[in-house]
Amino acid sequence: DAENPRLDITVNLNPGSQLSQGQDPSTLSGGETSFSTVALLLSLWEVIDTPVRILDEFDIFMDAAHRQISINMLVEFAKLYSTRQFVFLT
Repeated sequence: DAENPRLDITVNLNPGSQLSQGQDPSTLSGGETSFSTVALLLSLWEVIDTPVRILDEFDIFMDAAHRQISINMLVEFAKLYSTRQFVFLT
């Protein structure tokens, strides 16, 4: 919102659903919050140019399936931006 300097975030956990309108991040579980944070950081990293990108315990509270998806997303992103350095701690 350019007139009110703030960022409102909604999270859509089921993008295939026509009924899904997104939800307030404060209502997410710990794993959903961790997964959503990874997605937000990946989108921000596309527009913020830094030589080093570090994530510490990004997978906390995630179940095994979401952990693997997150790791795959981060590795693919790192491959696209191979001139940058990435550090991922779990």
